[in-house]
Amino acid sequence: MVSLLRCNDNVIRVGKKFYMRYVAAILYKRNIEKCSTIMLRALGRNISRAISIATAAMFLDSSLYPSEARIFSIFLSSGGRELRKSGIELVLRVRDFIP
Repeated sequence: MVSLLRCNDNVIRVGKKFYMRYVAAILYKRNIEKCSTIMLRALGRNISRAISIATAAMFLDSSLYPSEARIFSIFLSSGGRELRKSGIELVLRVRDFIP
C-alpha cells in the first residue's frame, strides 16, 4: 500500500536551529508534499533568519517566489510586565511557469 503525502500543514516556524534545516524543510514541503504555498513564521530576533532562509530557498528552487510578507506584534504579559514581540510571516508560492 502506497501512502500519498499531502500538504496538511504548510507552516514552518523558524527558531534557533541551523538555517539549512529550515531550507531543507521548505524544499521537502515543495517537492515531496507538493505544497503550492509555504509560510515561514518567526518572532523577535529570528526575523532576519527567516528572511535569509527564504532567500536561500528561492536561490535553490527557482520556482519559488515571495507573494506576501506580513509584519505584526504580539503583546504578552509576564510577571506583571507587558512585553511586545515583533513577528513576520513570509509566504512563498510556486510559479506556474519558470521564466
